[in-house]
Amino acid sequence: MSQTTLPAGFSIRPSTYDDIPAVVQIMNASSQAERGEDTISEFRQRRNMEMEGVYLPLNTVLIENEAGTAVAYLYFEQEEPFVTFTAYGVVHPDFCNLGIGTYLLEWAEAEARKRMVMAPPEARVVLHSEIFETNKNGRLLHLNQGFELTRSFIFLKTTMVAPPPKPNWPEGITVHNVTKELWPKVGDALEEAFIDHWGVPNEETEKHVSKPNPLPEFIKNEPESPNRDEDQPYFNSPGLIFTAMNGEQVIGSCLNNEKCVSDESMGVLGSLSVIRPWRNKGVGYNLTLHALNEFWDRGIKTVRTDTDKENFTYSYQVYFKAGFQVYKQADLYEKELRPGIDLLKRQYN
Repeated sequence: MSQTTLPAGFSIRPSTYDDIPAVVQIMNASSQAERGEDTISEFRQRRNMEMEGVYLPLNTVLIENEAGTAVAYLYFEQEEPFVTFTAYGVVHPDFCNLGIGTYLLEWAEAEARKRMVMAPPEARVVLHSEIFETNKNGRLLHLNQGFELTRSFIFLKTTMVAPPPKPNWPEGITVHNVTKELWPKVGDALEEAFIDHWGVPNEETEKHVSKPNPLPEFIKNEPESPNRDEDQPYFNSPGLIFTAMNGEQVIGSCLNNEKCVSDESMGVLGSLSVIRPWRNKGVGYNLTLHALNEFWDRGIKTVRTDTDKENFTYSYQVYFKAGFQVYKQADLYEKELRPGIDLLKRQYN
């Protein structure tokens, strides 16, 4: 593919931890222009950059003008089995309509094509890119570059004016605060529950990755991630991380945060999950009510969450039942880079 050149006067380089304030400023300036809210803090951006598997020279780029001012940022995500690559790009609103967004999207496609040698040779490979529904110029850019809208994710919130209903747990089910000792069980249940999410590797994947391709040299140069406590973010709001249990078995969880980046008076109802045998029994709804009651007791009246608009497990219905309403939407665009056997889950089995 031919790639657009970077506009005159701009340069591109990998980002570093020293760039975190500039990256956050770009991201929040963009979200303020689009939706009137901040989207990230410096603490959260540092955590994102420090996540296991993120190596800044391979996964991030920053674009600067001649004065050395950062004007755009892109995070490039790759995960085994390397059949999906994802670009999260943002341009400061003062530097839009100069061709920088086009350059970043084409840079991401070129990188994905270079790295898809790691995918099983018979597998279909795609590039994903996510933007908010309000980004009309971004929508046109993606369509002009051969992407198609493939999935939407909704953001919901509720403002409570009275105490929420109390949970009515099925017989034998108990709810607990998640401790670090309990976390391994919760993590296993999360992994089990999330196999039913759109876009994760499907049941065909294992037979096609039994003999993975050797890593290219530029990936081999990636150093091992430092040994970090990756679960620490889940414990930054003590008393707001819950699990539902049937005896000693974890059957569901609800991971929450006391403060939202865009509004510190707003709580975040985070990852809500229930394993297959316990779905449609009220577990997810009762976990939601349990969380809302805790938020209410802390004086937090407005709570937000997000989910797949067409979630296979219909979690959005739980949120609607609990009083949440949609207030914004993010759209995921997809471009096929190589045809083949689709190893991504596209439907509920």
